[in-house]
Amino acid sequence: MGRGGILASDVIQMPRREEETPAMVLELVSAGLDSDFSSVRRLGAALVSRVAGDNSGSWQQRLHAVLNGRGAARSRPVELPSDSKSRTTLIEELPWPKEPLLMEEEHEVVLTRFLAEAAAADRLAQAGLGTRLNLILSGPPGTGKTLTAGYIAARLNRPFYVARLDAVVSSLLGDTAKNVRMLLDFVQGSGGVLFLDEFDAIAKQRDDARDVGELKRVVNALLQALDRLDHRCVVIAATNHPQLLDPAVWRRFPYRLDMRLPGADLRRELWSYYLDLGKAKAAEVLARISDSMSCSDIREVALAARRTSLISGEPVQLSTVVEAVVSCTSGKFILPRMGDLPAERLRDLRRKVAELHSLASGDVGALFQITRQGAEKSLKSGRQVVQHEVGSAGQSNSAAQGGRNSGRRRGTGKV
Repeated sequence: MGRGGILASDVIQMPRREEETPAMVLELVSAGLDSDFSSVRRLGAALVSRVAGDNSGSWQQRLHAVLNGRGAARSRPVELPSDSKSRTTLIEELPWPKEPLLMEEEHEVVLTRFLAEAAAADRLAQAGLGTRLNLILSGPPGTGKTLTAGYIAARLNRPFYVARLDAVVSSLLGDTAKNVRMLLDFVQGSGGVLFLDEFDAIAKQRDDARDVGELKRVVNALLQALDRLDHRCVVIAATNHPQLLDPAVWRRFPYRLDMRLPGADLRRELWSYYLDLGKAKAAEVLARISDSMSCSDIREVALAARRTSLISGEPVQLSTVVEAVVSCTSGKFILPRMGDLPAERLRDLRRKVAELHSLASGDVGALFQITRQGAEKSLKSGRQVVQHEVGSAGQSNSAAQGGRNSGRRRGTGKV
């Protein structure tokens, strides 16, 4: 996967010594000139942390306030559109994400081109090569669709607007279509990035025999509003059910990303980043045993383990992470437990993981933070226990079978 699918900032490593602060400032300026605003936020946050307690109170507070701002600076407040009947706001503005975006290399290629065209939209239009900046993200929950949309807004230095489809979809005839037009008219004048999550709610196929005409009106209004957008407007849609979308809607979205579950390389990068494992072998082995987990699942399990570590003051216990991974891959999502695993449970977990994923003793050692020899001893003792249990069960079955045969012989003699 080349760089492992890391986007946004390539996970900038912060300098650790006080005299290296000027290097951080240089990186901060460089990130600003490159319009890499995710990196600007992280480097700025590191500077805030570094000057804490250095009698620089007001400067630190001002920098902290800037970093917690809500998107690009604007000269006047923006009035968000609202439903005319309920007065409910149709859009909410969210802050840019503060974590890096990690994605598959093939997706990175598409996203890099999208960002390049968005940055050059005016030049392309002047040359008669105007582009349509509409991107659709499809795939199961937890694969990073919202994070990707927020990342795009940050890279383009634009406000990040998320449509509230619970307010957009109205029970009143005709109001949903009107609200959809208001959404697209707003993004036309705001200069922000509009994110339409659960897009199939307003973009379903128009051949539903049970529809009384309202769905067709909504989709028609959506198509017309999309066609009126100028070359600078950025609209990002997301759906868990791409098969439900109307074919005409697909034609309005030239950029498309299928956000499926992460592959092995991306899983390794996710574990490495969120558990702060660096290039440790444990990240690679965790990637092997978490093949059915989403990006969100991995993030939540890893961060929960680090929170437990911070609260307890002890290092991250990878054995509890493994237990959570096994449960997640079995269809039951749990967070890592607090405290150590009981010895018997730990032994069973090592054997189970090794058997399910064909792990060598070195892999088991890396995963459970023990030596290869310790892993071999643990797996060997586990096999001996199994053999002993199987042998005991076999003897019991033989004795029981012999008793039944003996009784049968005695009965036959009496007859």
